[in-house]
Amino acid sequence: MIFRRRSKSEPAPSPPAPLPVPPFAPDPVAVADTVVPVDDPRQLYADAGLALPPPTDRGEVRPGMRVLSLVVPETESTLEVWERLRDLHPHTGYWPIVVGEGLWESTIFEFGGPGSAQPYAAGDGRAWFEAKYAERFGEEGPIRGQAEPVPGTDTWDDLLGVTLGEATEIALVPAAYGWEAPSVLGWSGAVNYDIDESEHATVLRRWSGQWGLEVVGLSLDILSARIARPATTPEERLARAMEIYLYCPDAVDQGVGSIDALAAGTCLPAIALWWD
Repeated sequence: MIFRRRSKSEPAPSPPAPLPVPPFAPDPVAVADTVVPVDDPRQLYADAGLALPPPTDRGEVRPGMRVLSLVVPETESTLEVWERLRDLHPHTGYWPIVVGEGLWESTIFEFGGPGSAQPYAAGDGRAWFEAKYAERFGEEGPIRGQAEPVPGTDTWDDLLGVTLGEATEIALVPAAYGWEAPSVLGWSGAVNYDIDESEHATVLRRWSGQWGLEVVGLSLDILSARIARPATTPEERLARAMEIYLYCPDAVDQGVGSIDALAAGTCLPAIALWWD
C-alpha cells in the first residue's frame, strides 16, 4: 500500500520518465555503529520520563535475546510513544515495533517457538534487486501505466494511522538496527513470495541507508515504515517504485495497478506494504 491523495485542482501529470533498469544504484556504505541491547531497558525508560506499564516478557528469540512488549496507556498516543522509544534505541538496544493485527502469529513465537530464530545476514541489495528484476521481467521489462499526480503533504504518523491507528501494543525487539527487527522476530509476512529473514534484512538495510526508512509497525502481512528522505524527482520516484514492486509485487498487482501509479506515493514520508 502506498498512500496517495488526489486534488481536483492539481494539474495534469507530465509524461512519465523512463523506467529504471539494471544496473541499479549500489547500496550505501553501511554504518558500523552497533548498539548492544541492555539486559533490562525499563530503568532507562523511567529515567527518560516514560511512565509505562511493566512489559510482558515474550521470550527468547536467540540465547540471551528476549523480546518484550507493553500496552500503551489509553491516555497516550501509540505512535508518539513509539517515537520516544525509538529515540532511546541508541541507549537501550531495543527497537520498538507497533504490534498490528496478527503480528505474533507471523513470528517465531507461533511457528518455531521461543529461541528458534534462524540465522540471517543482510546481503548486497543491488544484486538482490537485479536478480529479482531478471526473474520478474526477463528482457521485456514491465508494462507502463498512467503517471499519477504527486499527492499532498501529510505527516508520517497521520499516514501510518491508516494501518496502525487502532494498535495499543508495542514490541521491544533486541536489535542493533531498526531494519533488523523483522528478521530478529522471524517475521513471515511475505512468506507467499518466499522472502526470508536475510532478504528482508538486505532490502531494509538498503532502504534505511538510501531513504532513511525506519520500520514502525508489523502485522500479519503488512510492514509499515516512516521515510526520512522522501523522493523528490520523477526519476527518483520511479527508481523507488521499481524497487518497491520487486520487493512487494502486491503493491502494484493487488494495489495501484502500475509502477507509474506507485511512484507518486514515494514522495510521502511513510509507506505500508502488504503481501497477499
